[in-house]
Amino acid sequence: PEHRLEFRTEPRAIGGDCGATLTDEEVDGLRGVGMMRSDYRWRTGANDVLGGIDCVWVSEEAYLAATVHLYAYPESVVPAAVRAAAAAGCVDSGNGPAVECTTSGTVDGTWLLVRAYGPTDQVSASGVDALYAAAPARLGEQPRATPATRTAQWWSQPDCPALAAQVDPGVYGYERVTQLEPTTSDPGAQPEAIVSLAGAAFACELHFTSGSADTSAGEVVRIDIVPGGALTFPTAVAAQGAGAVTVSGAQAAVIVPGLDRYEGSGEVIVATDGVNMLMVTPDIVRDPAEAVPLAEVVFAAMRP
Repeated sequence: PEHRLEFRTEPRAIGGDCGATLTDEEVDGLRGVGMMRSDYRWRTGANDVLGGIDCVWVSEEAYLAATVHLYAYPESVVPAAVRAAAAAGCVDSGNGPAVECTTSGTVDGTWLLVRAYGPTDQVSASGVDALYAAAPARLGEQPRATPATRTAQWWSQPDCPALAAQVDPGVYGYERVTQLEPTTSDPGAQPEAIVSLAGAAFACELHFTSGSADTSAGEVVRIDIVPGGALTFPTAVAAQGAGAVTVSGAQAAVIVPGLDRYEGSGEVIVATDGVNMLMVTPDIVRDPAEAVPLAEVVFAAMRP
């Protein structure tokens, strides 16, 4: 089906293409061992509305023996705390004989960070500096990245307790539902937190429970909102394993594999009104189609 979506016209850093940031040969040269780029299966739109890009390469010879990250965003959207925390140099990773080395800076209005993790005899500050030096040439080949301009159709930040109060727990087969404080580790001022710190992505976790004491049962469902993120909905439609689903009130919706770039992850309902993106991630043990009624309730609650 044809999806009438609001596409951005503002450019993204390095054209929004991880393949254009660093060549495979340049990344391989860091360690002298093969690395492969691990792209997201689809995009939520959070990086896109900020005009940024988030790329990762992983070791080919062993699971996560080494990684290389590259982040590039318009300087205006990067919080000062993130820039301050990106200290140059190498630190002990705390994971055996391995280090994490970082170089960052601003090039013609774009904040750029390159970070590598791996064995101490393969990853060095000079190697990361060389990768950082290679990327600005690609920046110059593209228009300067800018964040998207918010419109009246963009959703606002969700009030998680209020959202939980609007949900009938019966739609997900439970007796009670409350907001759950985030169970994932706080990224603090790390670059992966830019999308949340800059207000491009918001999340709520809803805790569904039934019974009590020895007979209690429960599940957690994660709700993600990206105001203005619908420009990337076609990437979800095109993702391997995607299947169309009907979510009342949405212009279009699909069920797709999750976004973990290192290993498999559960399926996600992705729905859009043509401007914004809603992601509903049920417990991995559940058929995601069983979360469609919940997605409909959340979708209705978010619409202005």
